[in-house]
Order: sequence, then C-alpha cells, then structure tokens
Amino acid sequence: MSEGEPMTVIDLQDQREARRRTQDEEFRASRERELVALERMVAKLVPLVEQWLEYEKKERAERPRGPPCEAPHCRDTITTLHGIPGATPDDPQALISLCDTHRYVVRGGRVRVRANRDDTLTWLFCPVGCAPRQVTVRRKRGRRVRGAR
Repeated sequence: MSEGEPMTVIDLQDQREARRRTQDEEFRASRERELVALERMVAKLVPLVEQWLEYEKKERAERPRGPPCEAPHCRDTITTLHGIPGATPDDPQALISLCDTHRYVVRGGRVRVRANRDDTLTWLFCPVGCAPRQVTVRRKRGRRVRGAR
C-alpha cells in the first residue's frame, strides 16, 4: 500500500445485518410459497368437504328418528340398534340404541358396555394413560321398547 491511498474500513456490523436480512427474506419467501401451496390444497378440498357435508345432512334427514342414544349424556335421536358385545341373543337386553359416534367407539373397543339385569347399562371407559372409569346408568327407554319386555 502506498501512503496516498486511503484505507477502507469494512463495517462487519453492516455485513452481518445485510446477511441476516437476506436470510430473513429467503425464509419469508419460502413460507409464502408453502402458504400458497396450502391454500391451493384447501381450495381443492373445500368443495369436496362441502359436498360430503351435504350428503351427510341429506342422509341424516332421511334416517328415521328413534329413541335417544343410550350413552351417558348423549341426546342424539338419530340412532340405530346394535348388539351389545358379549350379550347373547336370548338376553332381553341384547340390543342397545347408539348414535354413530358412540357405535364407532364401542366397536373400536375404547368403551365397553354391559347390560345388567336391573335395567341399567354399565359403561367402562378405558382412556389411554388413565385408570379405567366405570359408569352405571339407567337405560333410556323409548316408545319402541315399552311393550318388548
């Protein structure tokens, strides 16, 4: 270096700030691209979900209303009769009225149901990571069952 040339001082702080800004812009751009891709997927799925909901609504409207679901605290009246697991067909209490949600739970084994002779149902809930909980409730009797005893 000669004595007449001015020395240039590199400002490392400005370089770090510029590098941070470009990384931040790249990150934001990648997030924007992912958001656009997700919006495209949602736009394709929304009509399918709406169509399915309409179908479900129509099916529920055509399904005859029955007695309320016999699960504790459930008031759904769109139910079907299902056999209680472990009950024999000779038992007068072999059928239980369940809504779709509780039917899937009972069939899946997360909840067990037992019909007792004293016109009650014993529900055994087996949550993951907790102790099983047992609830005994009186059967909900609808108009369909009164004469069937």
